[in-house]
Amino acid sequence: MDNSPLASNKKEDLRITKTKSALQEAFFSLISEKPFNDITVNELCDRAGVRRATFYKHFSDKYDFLGRITAMLREDFDLKMKKAGSLDFTVDYYLEYVYALVEFLCTHETAVDMIMRSEGSHYLINIIVEQNFIDTKQRLDRTLAEGGTLPAGSDTLASIITGGVGQAIYRWYKAGKPVPPVRLAADIVTVIRKILR
Repeated sequence: MDNSPLASNKKEDLRITKTKSALQEAFFSLISEKPFNDITVNELCDRAGVRRATFYKHFSDKYDFLGRITAMLREDFDLKMKKAGSLDFTVDYYLEYVYALVEFLCTHETAVDMIMRSEGSHYLINIIVEQNFIDTKQRLDRTLAEGGTLPAGSDTLASIITGGVGQAIYRWYKAGKPVPPVRLAADIVTVIRKILR
């Protein structure tokens, strides 16, 4: 058995990953049953089999957790793209991300509905959009650092992309999904392609 510090760090990283995965699963289970506001940290921890102290070691509250779930989902998407051999932050990356995002929302329709029906849903949506802004800006900055070019500054582009995509999806959802999800994603992709050209 390897007792080196590196081996112990790998075990700790694996435990943290498993804890966050358990909390994520518990969250999607709970959010499919009730609005976000009605979910407590105690319920989340009980459902995940995680101690409250462990939860608070990683997250300040359930709102911070919601932001981190958004980031974890983006990290999962990036991992899939990397495994597929296409994790270069080109226009195609963002286009694939939009399709994956719309597909995710359709797959987790009950959870999305519960977030939309939660008291203060605008605040919850803002947490999600803000985390997507942070993630998108980091990827745009990486594109610049690797010698790529952008049609505008990364702050401006990240704001336009995440704000625009967020509003388009929100309005589509609130309007009762008047067009099929594939059409919504295609329309968003068309606009992003023109912005990032």
